[in-house]
Amino acid sequence: MTSKHIKILLVEDDESNRLCLRDYLEQEGFICHEAENGAEGLVKLQSEAFDVVITDLNMPIMDGFQLLDALANSPSLKRIPVLIVTGKSFPDEVKQKALHPCLIDILPKPYDFPKISRSLAALFS
Repeated sequence: MTSKHIKILLVEDDESNRLCLRDYLEQEGFICHEAENGAEGLVKLQSEAFDVVITDLNMPIMDGFQLLDALANSPSLKRIPVLIVTGKSFPDEVKQKALHPCLIDILPKPYDFPKISRSLAALFS
């Protein structure tokens, strides 16, 4: 996978999780920007271009489900691929609630870095 110049927005309220994932992705050559919640992520998405969003679901202010709804209802943002990483234990239930036209995968926490890499590789290959 060629990760050079692929710009990822990480939306995660837990700072240690966000930094851990950012460090991994940057070592893989991705360009990472961060947001602490869905509202902050949406502002960033509206002001600059990203190739993919990796988001948690359970966050304050605007959660990941609300962020997905906002993206799906925005003509300029609905085509951005989204990868969900979540501690929720019912992926089928999450899939039903996480309606986004470009949802590429739902992965569990703690992070499974090889699975994240495979999901991104499939998207950008």
